[in-house]
Amino acid sequence: MFKYKDGFKRLCFALTWKGHTLRKMHEDYLRISIKDINNNDLTKAVYVLNGVLEIGLKLYDEYSLGMGSTYYLLCCAYFGKGEYERALEYSRKGLEIHLRMFSGKGYSVSVGYNNMGLMYSALKDYESALEYYDKSLNISQKMLFKERDFIASTYYNIAELYREKSDYKNALKYYIKSMKTRKKPFKSDYGFRISMYSKIGHMFGCMGDEKKAMEYFEWSISKCKRKYGPESDEMADVYERMADMYYINGVYGKALYYCRLALSIEKSIHGSNNLLTSRLYKRAAEICIAWQDYGQTLKYGIKAYRAITRFAGRGVHADETRSVIYDAYINFGMPKALFSDWLAGECLRINRQLPPKPVGKHHRGRNARNAAYQGDGNAVTRL
Repeated sequence: MFKYKDGFKRLCFALTWKGHTLRKMHEDYLRISIKDINNNDLTKAVYVLNGVLEIGLKLYDEYSLGMGSTYYLLCCAYFGKGEYERALEYSRKGLEIHLRMFSGKGYSVSVGYNNMGLMYSALKDYESALEYYDKSLNISQKMLFKERDFIASTYYNIAELYREKSDYKNALKYYIKSMKTRKKPFKSDYGFRISMYSKIGHMFGCMGDEKKAMEYFEWSISKCKRKYGPESDEMADVYERMADMYYINGVYGKALYYCRLALSIEKSIHGSNNLLTSRLYKRAAEICIAWQDYGQTLKYGIKAYRAITRFAGRGVHADETRSVIYDAYINFGMPKALFSDWLAGECLRINRQLPPKPVGKHHRGRNARNAAYQGDGNAVTRL
């Protein structure tokens, strides 16, 4: 993580002395920012992109394609961080440039409308989101060389919107449309097929048809093991959707079991401290607090919060995780006034790989604290 606000200016000054032109620097740092976004190091990506934006304003007109691309990348980075209002602002700026350059037509305009739909969907403004998705589809479906994969991704985004609204019937409808629209022959595209079958299974499960859901999930698991092996991102995705299905249906034991399976796979592939595993830690914490297992909620919640704040900063995801941790903390009878200091201390101890220590005068021993973490309700009286 960068520490200096003017660090980018210092770097630009140093590189200029070494003979780098501003245009070359602009291209290089655009590539770096894309790599950072792909690696989910979003805090660094935002930092670099703000510097790229500053250079771009010196090189190009305010309404140039270079500036439009930078705004789209900033939109992606802030979206990943959970700062949806700022993501919407940059998405709108990028769209304005592409509308001006291409007279309201073309692939990049369609992408801009799709991005706006994603932003409004994240902000729970579903009517506006659907309006922008329709605009995106109207353009992409009229293009001479139809971008079928892009149209399929727009249908997928609409399906995700309906899933967020708990309208599982319409979500299922658009998942199937997305599946049928994809350009690559569906039977040969195993990765996409596995993903869509697990999504369809998820929808059937959420609608209460667990038998049909398991048929799709079992097919996905068997194909996943054959194609990618027992430990892969694709397998973790299937287990995560199974966990989500059981969580929605209130079967918390099975939900936690499958969530832990997904988490163990992602940890073995990517390690324990990144945004991919933080999502699963957060889901495990949500399952545990619904199950009233406050000790496990704190365990998973703190790990999620540490990774989210490190790689994505303080956004919606961090606030949601903090809220889950706070609920578990209060249910242990711990003092409200010490919560912020306690949470900061726990994150620091995990970073240093130290055992948990009591915090505040009400916490009288590590043994009682650990017993409380294990779910011993009587231990709270000893804290």
